[in-house]
Amino acid sequence: SPFQLNLQIPSESALGRTRLAVRSPISMPGASMEVVVRLDRVAPALFSANGDGAGAPAGWLLRVFGDGTIRYEPIVQLSPEGRMVPVPLDLGGAGETCYLVLFGTGWRQVDGPGNVSARIGATEVPVLFVGPQESFVGLDQLNLALPRELANRGSVRLILKADGLLANVTELRFGNGPR
Repeated sequence: SPFQLNLQIPSESALGRTRLAVRSPISMPGASMEVVVRLDRVAPALFSANGDGAGAPAGWLLRVFGDGTIRYEPIVQLSPEGRMVPVPLDLGGAGETCYLVLFGTGWRQVDGPGNVSARIGATEVPVLFVGPQESFVGLDQLNLALPRELANRGSVRLILKADGLLANVTELRFGNGPR
């Protein structure tokens, strides 16, 4: 993308303010830049399905059936306006358990799930895993257990904190409750 720069900061980099220099390739003379950035051990950010940090988060619903089989389901869908919006999530019947698998960055250095909190609407939800996602360099993963009390809550905000720092707020939808 002409408006996006992806890079991996080496884990041994010093924390605090540092200069980041981006040199243009030979094919794009004059496109170099230098900026001052702040590197922190933890700086939580949830990826959103629209890439703007708002609206529906990037992730999946993991459904575990009573017989042990699993199924991944989308948590977003394309609206008529061309935006990704939350899918009304169905938490299933008795014997089914649902988990939210979310993606972002800036929380892999947290000292375990106990230093991460998640709230969906007014409901505190258990954080089961927080750390690097194993397939993509630099991608962090967060796994949440979804309590059945969220069924039919409608549109609710997802609020994540890591080491007391607030990530961007995203939105989920449960069942056919209020928008």
